[in-house]
Amino acid sequence: MRTYRILLGAIGALACLLPSISPAAQGPDATPQMAAVEPPTVRDGLSGATGRLDSPRFADREAATRELTAAGAPAVAALLQVAQEGSLEAAVRAVGILEAIYVSAGESEESTTEEFWSEYNDLMRVYLWSDLRQAQTTADAAEFALDELERTGRPAVAERAETVLESHYDLRERRAVFEVERLHGKAIYGGVSASVFKNAWANPAAIPNEMQSGGARGRGELTMVIIGPKWTGGDEGLKHVARLKRLHQLYRIEGKQVSDTGIMRLRAALPTLEISVRAAAKLGIEHRPDIMSPGVEPGCVIDTVKPGEAAANAGLRSRDVILSFAGQPVVDFDSLIKILHHYNPGDTVEAIISRNEVPQKVQLTLTGWD
Repeated sequence: MRTYRILLGAIGALACLLPSISPAAQGPDATPQMAAVEPPTVRDGLSGATGRLDSPRFADREAATRELTAAGAPAVAALLQVAQEGSLEAAVRAVGILEAIYVSAGESEESTTEEFWSEYNDLMRVYLWSDLRQAQTTADAAEFALDELERTGRPAVAERAETVLESHYDLRERRAVFEVERLHGKAIYGGVSASVFKNAWANPAAIPNEMQSGGARGRGELTMVIIGPKWTGGDEGLKHVARLKRLHQLYRIEGKQVSDTGIMRLRAALPTLEISVRAAAKLGIEHRPDIMSPGVEPGCVIDTVKPGEAAANAGLRSRDVILSFAGQPVVDFDSLIKILHHYNPGDTVEAIISRNEVPQKVQLTLTGWD
């Protein structure tokens, strides 16, 4: 207990000394900080270095590049200004420096996170925590600047910034997913067939490795994000989803976690993203319709059943066909989803299923989304 109190005191003292804290630490309403607070002498030095990016002497330009790259977060604001207002050569060089800062900070963030969680010495964890916050602040600032240039920069600069962000998409995805999960969204990884995304799921089955705590490495492709009842990011937190340019699908679970306006802004940012609204209650099944002969027979055919959910608890199996739910006929998957919207987690509902062409009644107590 004494060691724990000492650690808390050290962290508190350290927090007072840190020049800035990343948006990830501040919460979803935070505005990315372009640089840590630095004394006038540092600002003057950075200003001189950015001025030399346009020097006629190659040696001066190279020296300024090294100096600004080493400066990290404090140099980001000045580099953004050069990229927006400087000569084209200086602007392109500034984008290259922002790239170097972004990649270096991202790698430092990942390695320091691994060290932090594997370190058992309290004092070392305090130092690692400081290093981690510094890396997060720097990566946040550089990514914000590159994103700003991609959206509003001159064509050549915007194209260069877009290329940088795309070439380091794995870094951006890892950092964005970290924020989504911190706000209690859920990221789903794995080799899901393309046909799944053309036909909605009743509830996705558990995908191996989806709950790993590390980065996306080894988990497969990010295929879906779920914004459920535990989401704490509100509309503002959706900006982290918008960073996931390659995301296929978003599940929005009914509730007040986000507004329609927030979803509209997300649609504008990611026009190809498929956004599906799901009821708060669920069965815990995965459905893949017969694409070769759709609509031949009525009902919803169960493909897989997720352990611990309503369907599994009621004894439903793969290949069972749901014919009726809560006294209403189930024509297909979509009709089942519409019926579910009228129920809440914990409700008990009667269903009629067909198993091996033999009808039978079952009672299901609906579960909810995490």
